[in-house]
Amino acid sequence: MGAYDTDFLRQLLTRNHRLYYYLNEIDEVALEQMAIETTLDPLFYTNHHRVSVVRGGVSTTGLLPNTFDKIIIRNAFHHFENAPSMLVTIQTSLKAGGELLIKEAFKDQCVGDCCTELISTNKFKQVLQEAGFELLREQVLIDPNGFNWSFFRYSYQGS
Repeated sequence: MGAYDTDFLRQLLTRNHRLYYYLNEIDEVALEQMAIETTLDPLFYTNHHRVSVVRGGVSTTGLLPNTFDKIIIRNAFHHFENAPSMLVTIQTSLKAGGELLIKEAFKDQCVGDCCTELISTNKFKQVLQEAGFELLREQVLIDPNGFNWSFFRYSYQGS
């Protein structure tokens, strides 16, 4: 979720040749660009059966229920207008025992020019815990340019 472009997908495709990927985005311009790239680029063309572009919404993933082993959210959580509702649709899309991987920046870690929608680390963790996700791992990724990212691995066992 929050695919924005195909750079991350390119990395995933070259590392694992058996998985299927769904790029989920709500930005129309980014969706159009991804559709063009996944059609014209030879890497995507040869892997077209493993890649789908899905238009999400502000409160829903647009993904099929009980389908995914893992869902990755990259720098998008703070843009969810209603995080609890979005997490319910993520739970619905995950298989039992599925994992939610999140790479996110937070206002309490940000230095310089930061997105005004960033939330605090504590608020983020509270929302995930209240939604029934279990934290498995947390790691801060230090960017040499001074911007720090946090990486989280959560599991969801189902209700």
